[in-house]
Amino acid sequence: MNNNKNKGKSYERSLAKHLTKVFGFNFERVPNSGAFVGGKNIFRAEKLSQNQLLSSSGDIMTPEELAHVDFECKFYKELAFNSLFTNCEILNKWLTQASCTVKPLWFLCFKINHKGEYLAFEKKHTKLLDNLETYMIYRNAYIVTSLDKFFEQNVQTILNNTTF
Repeated sequence: MNNNKNKGKSYERSLAKHLTKVFGFNFERVPNSGAFVGGKNIFRAEKLSQNQLLSSSGDIMTPEELAHVDFECKFYKELAFNSLFTNCEILNKWLTQASCTVKPLWFLCFKINHKGEYLAFEKKHTKLLDNLETYMIYRNAYIVTSLDKFFEQNVQTILNNTTF
């Protein structure tokens, strides 16, 4: 197994642990996450039933209380932040992958070496902006913000709005 995969798995475990602490429910890393319907295997999603897709999407297994939410995780060495103001191909790819879910709410959580942790979600979920001090709107469709304290500030909104 290469170091990049280990790095990604480590971030998935770390995020699952963080979400468990914040929400008070068990979150776990999906075994072989991304391998079946993620990345280059996204074509498989077209053939799956809704129930099959629910159990195969995302990188983090969510508890029943959050079955309406998907989490896609990325951990990269670098991301050219200036590209966020033009056209960031890697972010576009990640957003396409994260949005390939039947769940009404998804989060793309990403960590960049020595820069921090961030997340992106669909702009239509403005309920999640109430507690945000800083964020950017990317391609007029997504919100990108710091992951720091995001889930802590939005626990009840995410738990109570199962349909978004």
